[in-house]
Amino acid sequence: MKRWVFLIILIGFILRIYNLEKLAGMDFDQDVAAWWIKQFLVDHKISLIGQEISVGGIYIAPLFFYFLSIFYFVFRMDPLAANIAVSLISVITMVLIYKVAKLLFDEKVAVIALIIYAFSFQINFYDRTTAPSNLIMLLSLTVLYLLLNKKGLLLGPVLGLTLSVSPAAMVLIPQSLFFHFKKKFIILAIIVLFAFPLIFFDIRHNFMVTKRIFQLIFSGQAKNENYFLPTKLITNIITLVQSFRQQILPLIIYNDFVNALLNLATTIVITISFIKSGFSAFQRKILFVWILVPLAFFTLYPFHVPEYYFLSTFPVAIIFFAAFLSRIDFRIMTLIITAFMLTNTWQIVSNKYDFSMYYKKQAIKYIIDKSGGQPFKVNYNIVAGQDNGFKYLFYWSGHEPSIQAKEEYIITVPSYIDDVPGEVFGKIKVTTKNE
Repeated sequence: MKRWVFLIILIGFILRIYNLEKLAGMDFDQDVAAWWIKQFLVDHKISLIGQEISVGGIYIAPLFFYFLSIFYFVFRMDPLAANIAVSLISVITMVLIYKVAKLLFDEKVAVIALIIYAFSFQINFYDRTTAPSNLIMLLSLTVLYLLLNKKGLLLGPVLGLTLSVSPAAMVLIPQSLFFHFKKKFIILAIIVLFAFPLIFFDIRHNFMVTKRIFQLIFSGQAKNENYFLPTKLITNIITLVQSFRQQILPLIIYNDFVNALLNLATTIVITISFIKSGFSAFQRKILFVWILVPLAFFTLYPFHVPEYYFLSTFPVAIIFFAAFLSRIDFRIMTLIITAFMLTNTWQIVSNKYDFSMYYKKQAIKYIIDKSGGQPFKVNYNIVAGQDNGFKYLFYWSGHEPSIQAKEEYIITVPSYIDDVPGEVFGKIKVTTKNE
């Protein structure tokens, strides 16, 4: 690998660990992971399941959490360990996007794709966020790399890992089946082997998960969702186009009309670039499969489809956009790439998250210091969904609240929902109430 390619990857990694704790969430997914790993490392509880998915009652396999446990052990249960782990994973992803783009096109396209991936503010957000879905882009590129190198048998373990990541990652299984490779049944058998913990869990619990799946399918719950297929397809296309646009233009726009215009412009540019691209039949097949299969898969999915469900498409979209850029005038291309790098870098270094792990730790440290080592209790004045992480961070600090204590502290999130004076950390406020 050339030195300047290594330099781009190094800069991409630095951008992912810049202000890591101040930008790291300690929200729902991170809270779930922290308690799961605590039960494994501290309570020595072996689990056959990982995180419950959003529809409820269905679980992914636990391999991702077992992997994170290594970093929790090294960093003494500090939840920032998980963010360090996924930031390191992003280095492998950057290497793969370079190699896959080079195999699909050439060195020039590979470098442009790597720059886009390394500097994109939106991709940076995904790469530093701790959630099982974080691995989807890595797995997507790994599948492509194996297909391009005709290493079909190795697809089994890679596709098996999707069961520990997210239902959104499982779309890689039908995507892979669109390409001819030998020993498909062996690969499917390996995938089933990776599903064994989930199968064993289901058998031990009287087929609880299987029953839940059938309940979701036949209970009519899907009718409460926007399940008219043409509408769902259009919604998914808009989600996909808007997500790709945000990878290139780090703009958060709250005006629906402006968003619609930008999405339309993005669609037109993508269509024109594809028509005039001169891509080979194989390259077009890759693009079609990596875009159309997820669109079809999640159009049939009867529940809400967030943008991260399309994470498997993002690396391919970036590679083909890089191929388009590589064919325009060199001066214009240089200007576009330079503007992209500067705007996205500025967005990353100026980004703030006022409810981050850093501010939650600061609020907890303030309570511990102010209590002077005496027992204390904590109550919360919190908007729904903002209470995640505090209890684990108290546990990690070694000073957990006691309901019998006289000294009481109130944590208010966000800090502006009342006018009671207190110490503010980001948008987290701590007030003291003595009994």
